[in-house]
Amino acid sequence: MEEEKYMICKNCGAELPEDIRCCPYCGTDNLKASLKEHKSVVEESKHKTKFWQKLPLIYAAKGQKLAVWLFVGFLVLALVVGILGVLLGKRNTKAKYEEQMKSIEKMEALYQAQDYDGVAKMFVSLRDTYGEKFGKYDRTRELNLYYHTAADACEKEIENAKKYKDPGALTNQIYWFEILRFCDFLKDKGYIYEEQALAEYYRELAKTALLEKYGFTEENILEVLAKAKQTKDQQELETYMQSLQTLLYENLGKQSDGK
Repeated sequence: MEEEKYMICKNCGAELPEDIRCCPYCGTDNLKASLKEHKSVVEESKHKTKFWQKLPLIYAAKGQKLAVWLFVGFLVLALVVGILGVLLGKRNTKAKYEEQMKSIEKMEALYQAQDYDGVAKMFVSLRDTYGEKFGKYDRTRELNLYYHTAADACEKEIENAKKYKDPGALTNQIYWFEILRFCDFLKDKGYIYEEQALAEYYRELAKTALLEKYGFTEENILEVLAKAKQTKDQQELETYMQSLQTLLYENLGKQSDGK
């Protein structure tokens, strides 16, 4: 323990501690103690000034650390989101593939049951997904379209052609021959999609309509198909179509006369 130091007051001569600010007997200031206290206050003031000067730098450093952590956190979040995106993408791809397989199974079941209307409707709704990859189903759709274009207007167009004596009214009925031409095309290609049953089904429908509704003979039909195969030029094809309309109309007349 330090021994307390004393001094003599210059004014009254009393003994007093060195660190006391003024003499307790006469009130005279202790200059030495006052200077020491003043120095202490100045030092404290300098210390505080330095602290406040450094404070922005301290917060700036903390801010930089915070920015670094925020950046790292953002990278981690982006990585997690990316991984989740890949996993979800694979899951969606798998789900889409499974859905496609189920749709193909349904179309194939309809095809095997010769429900070609069902195949055509289902394929049209899925065409954007499957594109031209599933040729068998697309050809089913095309033949089905030809058939309904001809069959749905058949009776009405025959009636109008007879009523107005106008071969041009038989426009849609030419699709019966388009069905036969398309079936021959599939046969010539060797039924690459195993669509032989499909072709035979629509060929029979088209031939029956031409034989029974228009009075064609087997020979007539073969002649028309042979002529169509020889047709290459677009103008020649249009001329052929017009002559076919006339032939259809003439056969209708012969059929009426026979009755």
